[in-house]
This record gives sequence, structure tokens and C-alpha cells, in this order.
Amino acid sequence: GTSNEWATSVFEITAGLTKVEPKSGVVGTVVTVEGVNYQTGETVYINFGTHNTITTTIATTGTFSTTFTVDTQPAGTTSIVGIGVFSGVTCNSSFVIISDITLISPASGPVGTEVTVWGRGYDQSGTLTISFGTNPTITTVNTNVNGTFSLTFIIDTQIVGTKIITVTGMFIDTTAFVIVPKIITLIP
Repeated sequence: GTSNEWATSVFEITAGLTKVEPKSGVVGTVVTVEGVNYQTGETVYINFGTHNTITTTIATTGTFSTTFTVDTQPAGTTSIVGIGVFSGVTCNSSFVIISDITLISPASGPVGTEVTVWGRGYDQSGTLTISFGTNPTITTVNTNVNGTFSLTFIIDTQIVGTKIITVTGMFIDTTAFVIVPKIITLIP
């Protein structure tokens, strides 16, 4: 014969962040986040690293897609958290903040020029070593709690030409400075 037995299974549909793109970037990077299986019509808060509620969105059909811009935070792996306001559903993903040198001023000059360098996305309250051309440690600088720094140093005696400024911390970043000849006017 035949049997009238039924097989049953219980399963749970869980919410999740289905897309985080890109997975890493510098401060200022635009990140896309998508999530599923939230309560229909609920507000979803997106927390990012040290920034609670970097953006909010509505899960109109239980899903959402939103973007946010990476704000100034220290380097490394940080969390992206989607929190459903009504359901309390919480889903996590990660993003890696990468350091970068944001500005060097001026970009060229003779020996003796005062140069200022700015950077962001470095170690939180860490010490960075700055090398310049043939000088392995022209200076060091401490970053602030947000992983940013600003420093000034004087171009030391080196041969004219393009020199590399290297900032070393959790990451290593480089930029160029051009040493130009110093024109000395002689009056007979």
C-alpha cells in the first residue's frame, strides 16, 4: 500500500546584508549596502565603524539598497551593521578602511623648503614614520583618534630630482616631491 504520511521541515528565513561593495577603500569611498528579509516598510539604520547611523533607509518590501560615504575613521577592518527599527533584526558585514596621503604642499621646491603632508585612515593614535628620498626617517608623527595627521618637515640636502615621501604605519603610502635647483643670484 500507500502511506498517508507527510514529511515536514521547519526552516527560518533570516535577514542579511547581501551586498557590500566595495569591500575596502579610503575615506570618501561611496559604499553600497543591500539587505533582505527585514520587516516590510520598516526603517533600517546603517551603522558604520565608530559612526552610529551613518544613514537610514526604508525596507519597502523587506529589502533595501542604500549608499553611504566612508567618513574619517582609523584604518583597518570595521563593521557595517543594518538594524531594523521595528523588528530588531541586526545583520553585520565588514569593510576595510585603507589609509591615504590626502595632500602635500608644496609639491616641489629647493632644499630648505618647508613641506606639509596630510593623511587620513591611519592607525588610531599611532606613530607613523616618514621617510624622504635617501633619508629613512626625516620625521615621525602621532595620528589622532580618527587616524588623521598633519606634519611639516624641511627638505634636507639631497640631489635634485623626484623624491619619494613614504608614510609607514599599519599601511604604507607614498607620494612624490620634486627637489628643484636653488637659483642664487650673484651680483658682480
